Amino acid sequence: MKGYVFKRGETWTYVVDIGKDPFTGKRKQKTKGGYKRKKDAEAAIRKLLSEVDEGRYIEPSKEAFSSYKKEEMKIWTFENIHRFLDVCKGERTYLVFFLAIYTGMRRGEILGLKWEDIDFEIKLIHVKRSLAFIPENGYI
Repeated sequence: MKGYVFKRGETWTYVVDIGKDPFTGKRKQKTKGGYKRKKDAEAAIRKLLSEVDEGRYIEPSKEAFSSYKKEEMKIWTFENIHRFLDVCKGERTYLVFFLAIYTGMRRGEILGLKWEDIDFEIKLIHVKRSLAFIPENGYI
């Protein structure tokens, strides 16, 4: 990736090529200014270039938050829940769905359960860990 720093009036500005637009094929650039010192602009450009190189850079949206359409959440009836669980019976995911529906546990909490976390006498499940997938490390 290419980039440079220049002085604009009293402040410093950087310009970075951040790749090509997938729709138009044209070069895309990111410009940001207002840095008091050249050193600050250079530090910001290094940070941006490393994000672009590592694939962590996300172009900020220019769309206002208020313009997003909010969809109303649809809640299943008990009849829908029982019908769904009847269809899942016998599947290996049945218990995961059952626990999620009746306890409100999240996927990672359910997948992190061990037998020792369940107290059958007082009918209590202790959530002590959560399973998560980290791309570089796998499941932790």
